[in-house]
Amino acid sequence: MYKFTYRITTLHILFIVLVGVYTLLIFFATRLCLIQLIKASEQALTPATINRVLWYSLPFDFFIVAYLSVFPVLLFLFSVWRDSEKTSLLLFKITKWFYVFTLPVVLVLSIADIPYFLFFKNKLTESAFQWVNNPAILMEMLTSNTLHAMALAIACVACLVTIILIIKTANQFIKIGNHKGYSKAINTVISFVLVVIIFIGMRGRMDHPLREGDAFFSDNAVVNQLALNPIFTLIKSFEAKAGLMPENEALELTKQFLNINSVIDSISPIAQYIEAEKTNTKPNVILVLMESMSAAYMEPSDVADGLTPVLDSLSKISITHTNMYSAGIHTNNGVFSTLYGFPALKRIRPMSTVPLRKYSGIPYTLKQNGYETLFFTSHDKSFDNLGAFLPYNSFDKIISQNDYDPTAIVGPFGVPDRYLFSYAVNELSKSTKPFFATILTSSNHDPYIIPETFKKKFADKSFNAVHYADWSIGEFLQLCKVQPWYKNTIFLFIADHGLNVGEPISGFALNYHHIPFILFNPAKNEPMVVNDFVQQVDVYPYLMNVLQIPYYNNTLGVSPLLHTRRMIYFSADDKLAAMNSEWLYVYYYSGNEYLYKRNEKNSKNYIHEFKDIADLLKKYAFAQTQTADWLYRTNKTKVNQ
Repeated sequence: MYKFTYRITTLHILFIVLVGVYTLLIFFATRLCLIQLIKASEQALTPATINRVLWYSLPFDFFIVAYLSVFPVLLFLFSVWRDSEKTSLLLFKITKWFYVFTLPVVLVLSIADIPYFLFFKNKLTESAFQWVNNPAILMEMLTSNTLHAMALAIACVACLVTIILIIKTANQFIKIGNHKGYSKAINTVISFVLVVIIFIGMRGRMDHPLREGDAFFSDNAVVNQLALNPIFTLIKSFEAKAGLMPENEALELTKQFLNINSVIDSISPIAQYIEAEKTNTKPNVILVLMESMSAAYMEPSDVADGLTPVLDSLSKISITHTNMYSAGIHTNNGVFSTLYGFPALKRIRPMSTVPLRKYSGIPYTLKQNGYETLFFTSHDKSFDNLGAFLPYNSFDKIISQNDYDPTAIVGPFGVPDRYLFSYAVNELSKSTKPFFATILTSSNHDPYIIPETFKKKFADKSFNAVHYADWSIGEFLQLCKVQPWYKNTIFLFIADHGLNVGEPISGFALNYHHIPFILFNPAKNEPMVVNDFVQQVDVYPYLMNVLQIPYYNNTLGVSPLLHTRRMIYFSADDKLAAMNSEWLYVYYYSGNEYLYKRNEKNSKNYIHEFKDIADLLKKYAFAQTQTADWLYRTNKTKVNQ
């Protein structure tokens, strides 16, 4: 004779499933409402696009449902294991009240996301709670705006209806649960299937955990966000703080270090307006972000001779900065810091994390001054979330792997540099107004796939990749020379980061950060070698000074034409470093810290012998990193607050 459990145990799982479906319907209804409200202003929202939004939203909605179901499912599993009528009934009632308290919260957040998105063009984030400590102001904001008042009223009614539905359904299940139901074996199988489904939902995807970029399929930044679940974005927005020093102290030290005197508090505590004598000329700007191009490759090289003949020659007819350092050791660090003037942040990837922030920086300011802004990358634009972040931050057009001839794709990073440059020149020649173009190369990236037609000079595959990348730059300049816009174009050649080549200082790969920075102006033959420290975050203010464009500087960068850095700082995942002409300070986030002499190859740690020097370098790095983190978390990264 089979052993039976009470029907309430079987109905327990049915109740969980029904609530899950109801929650999915809430997400569907609120998302559809939002789409209808913005459809008139967003021409990209065609019926086909709306269908794609709804399809891409499913993993994000199911992600929240899965996490919401974890506790009730655990109660159900315990109920199956105990096989007791009294226990089963108690656990079912706990599940009922769990949903009575949690589902209205889900409902309110989903409805609140609608006016929030209409105002900020962002899904719900932690910044929505900045008014919680001011309930009077918050209530006035909700009631004085018609849309907000309607949303509040609908939320209240919907919550009441939801609570009634949960209680009535649960009570009805209790009434019919006094009879015997499925066997324990069947309930056990159901339990296993349910656990698998919940796990899949919590992960989101089979190949990697669910992330914001998985919702993006369009060049339209607003459309891309519609598939995101507001509770997902809210949870993900609570990023860990840098926690390096008190924020007020960090802000004050940053202003001292960067010589910031007159600030625009309405933008941020460090924002400044930098005057300039405007000119009538608007030269084009091409920024080439060279993949993994360490300064150690250039002459005099401590790696190999003859690796970069083109860059070596170019440096002799350009303004060359010999002490340029990257913000981090990843491409996303290089792109973000160079374009937008923010350092690499601890455990935060601003181009990929939720929510996407708006920044000022090069593309924003040049676009405000009548420039067309373009970004060329060799690979898929989903890499590092470029396809979502860049259009949201002032780039008019992203040209990526899908735009190229499929036969030209040679590996995981798309087309080789020579093809990329050729395509870029053709596209730029179509421009009818001044342009700012960023070209992100990738041939100098493992697995180093070099075209067969290129003559290999070195036995080392990585050296050949460097040589090919350098040769491609030469070909690029030759293509540019025959264009009518060549003489009216400023070229900047900067690496996204370096590489761990040459000899490290006491185990710290400084060549991972030491990168080339060449400013080439074909219209001016004024070569200059500048040995002062420069960071990637300085490129934005520097370029604005070169172009003589007045601008708002709400970044951690300073123009080397206005301010000379005596120290610099940079990040390498688990560590933060600062350096002057003699010393290198390294802080590991685990708490260890070191002070090395740059001209020594040994690993002696001088942290205790030269505490004052270490403290100064530490404050320099900590203050500016903490300030950047604060600006990010408080959403004070743009200038049009």
